[in-house]
Amino acid sequence: MNAMPRNFLLRALSREGREQVLMRCDSVSLSQGDLLGDAGQPMSHVYFVESGILSVLFQLPDRELEVGICGREGFTGVPVVLGAAQTPFQIIVQSPAATVLRISSDVLRAALGPREEDMTVLRRYCFAFLTQVAANARAAACFTLEQRLARWILMAHDRTDGDVIHLSHQFLAEMLGVRRAGVTVATHVLEGSGYISASRMTIQVRNRDGLLGVAGSSYGLAEAEYERLIGCAPRLAA
Repeated sequence: MNAMPRNFLLRALSREGREQVLMRCDSVSLSQGDLLGDAGQPMSHVYFVESGILSVLFQLPDRELEVGICGREGFTGVPVVLGAAQTPFQIIVQSPAATVLRISSDVLRAALGPREEDMTVLRRYCFAFLTQVAANARAAACFTLEQRLARWILMAHDRTDGDVIHLSHQFLAEMLGVRRAGVTVATHVLEGSGYISASRMTIQVRNRDGLLGVAGSSYGLAEAEYERLIGCAPRLAA
């Protein structure tokens, strides 16, 4: 793997560090619902996302709640980098398809452990992801469903090539932790304003600035922190 990877986090590593990781990675194609990490289980592998979106989920007694998402701006190795043997979260493929670069957790630690500069990049991403998780909690507590939906669409748009996001209203309702009927109503509001076009399985962004206006301050904190720490914006670096 000599070509420059699409994953922004790998791009942020030093040339030597990036080469050390890439030569030990396998490229893997995935489908929606594929499980990349399970709660309470050891994380044997780390996945750097090249395309598609992953969901980080917390299992509640009656449902799953999305606490974060990961696309080409990041990886699934937060517990590994922080020295945790396992995670309380589940990681699944959210988009219809995804491509990832897979590497053994032990191999990643061996390759980059002695390279403080590169480990700092990975730890900075961990903090950026923690900021996203905190922003999700803030959005759920302080903003309307319409604002939260606009925020989620913007986050998915950041991690998608083009303007079409593939997902169902039911799946989106599960990710936001609300009833499907509520998502349908909020979607109709955004569609009526001309900000999106929606079908049963897709959402097309038509006016990103309009979505930014609806989302307000619910969106932007985690994105700005990522740009400050990693050196590029998730959307603009595409």
